[in-house]
Amino acid sequence: PDYEQMNHDIRHMHPSMLENEYEVSCYVRYFAMAAMGGGWMSDIDSIPFHMPPSEYGLELPNHGNFTSYQAFVPALMVGSGENWDYVAKRLVEEGKKHVSDENKLSDMLALRDAFYMNKDDAVDSSFITFEYANDPARRIDGNSNRVIGQIPVSLFTTEATFDCCKLSQYLAIHVSHASVDPKHIGVLPGYEMVEKKDYMMRGYIMAELMQKYHDDCGAPEFFTSSTQEFLSSVAVARELKQTNEEEVTAAEPKQELSLEELIQGDRSMQISRPHKAMFVHIPLTGGQIVDRSSLFQHPAKPATGGHWSMTDFHTRQGISDEEYSSFAIAGNPCERFMSAFDYLKKGGSGNPDEVAWSKANIGYMTVDEFVQKGIPSDYFHFKAMWPFMFLTDRTTKESTMGVDKVFCQSKFEDVIDWVNDQYGPILHKDIDMPPTSTVSQCQTLTKETRQAIDDHYQMDYCIFGFDSENADTCEAPSITKEDYGERLDRCFLATSLDTKRRLKEEYP
Repeated sequence: PDYEQMNHDIRHMHPSMLENEYEVSCYVRYFAMAAMGGGWMSDIDSIPFHMPPSEYGLELPNHGNFTSYQAFVPALMVGSGENWDYVAKRLVEEGKKHVSDENKLSDMLALRDAFYMNKDDAVDSSFITFEYANDPARRIDGNSNRVIGQIPVSLFTTEATFDCCKLSQYLAIHVSHASVDPKHIGVLPGYEMVEKKDYMMRGYIMAELMQKYHDDCGAPEFFTSSTQEFLSSVAVARELKQTNEEEVTAAEPKQELSLEELIQGDRSMQISRPHKAMFVHIPLTGGQIVDRSSLFQHPAKPATGGHWSMTDFHTRQGISDEEYSSFAIAGNPCERFMSAFDYLKKGGSGNPDEVAWSKANIGYMTVDEFVQKGIPSDYFHFKAMWPFMFLTDRTTKESTMGVDKVFCQSKFEDVIDWVNDQYGPILHKDIDMPPTSTVSQCQTLTKETRQAIDDHYQMDYCIFGFDSENADTCEAPSITKEDYGERLDRCFLATSLDTKRRLKEEYP
């Protein structure tokens, strides 16, 4: 009965919604679920694993309360008709608050802001239950961790098989845009020759995951002829790559791009094609000074920024270690962590995503409470430094240092001298030296919190020669590129058993 009014409200919640049928549909689907009396709804890119009708088909879980099984990501949700109606109207009201914003508010972000970030609100607690999909602190039991939100990259090797017992505890896997982004997981083994458009990649990946689950675990047939065609295309592409790579390359030569086209394609990456230079900007190490320098200024490059890895740089056409020089700045791990915590607690740069992340993950917590909860390695401000710099051969699994020169943040004048020697007068000590602090933020931490931080960044301390007792100690400039590979192996062996397990999970 409210359709006409709600349809009007949805289309007028933001100017960009008037002709954006996709985004409109994302909101309308909640009302559709309410109109049909409630039940289950999944995203089109969610693959079912274990949802037997005897357990999930007769009664709604959580007494019909609206339940999202991947936090505020609408991958798999369920609720009574009354609660779908309530949630649908709340999302529209949340979206209307952002009518003057530069960007529209998607239904996912509206779900986050309306419920997830206010999940302790007594009024809403009877309507919505969030089951956390990606929180490693929660065990895989009960109603927690029921949707896999990260693609298990290891499954794409020939010898890999599903752990069918473990997967029986999951309801589904969500093959989202972000979960297959090469920037996050790299190129999946066997997909190097496959069309890289996102919608095609996800089709291939979903098809192969479903086929693998069927073959390994005796799951039901899911397939249509189009799915089988997808799988056949993948098999053909792999065979072509393995048996006749030169012929394929000759048949489909890469288009030669102009310098301007290459620079435009680099987007905001710290790549200078005229100077043949690359800079790995690790968060909270003073890299913005380099980003904003004339080194990366070019009419075809509107802006430079972000935190790209050497792996990201090597995806760009024409980039090679032989022709391009590269450098990075490393900072004391504990001091860098404290800078990141303070920066994000204050809202970061003001970017809506950073503000939202800070509100959801830090809020009013003290640094002790935040560390005790667990340092989020997957968020780039808290990510260790070494993964930004190392390259891993996907065949041999051997990791080598990709950066030619690593500098210490505490000796920023060395960065200035080297850049000017390599590329000409780019930086100036009188205006480009970052402000320095004589007070160590880490010296005031409790013993337990400091130990937890140092343990979390064991690899950074060891690889780059930092000292937990002296924030200015740093051996990075004196370590050769060739020696870093040996240090990586040695430092990994020296870590605690818990750290080894965590690193194997984060960097399989």
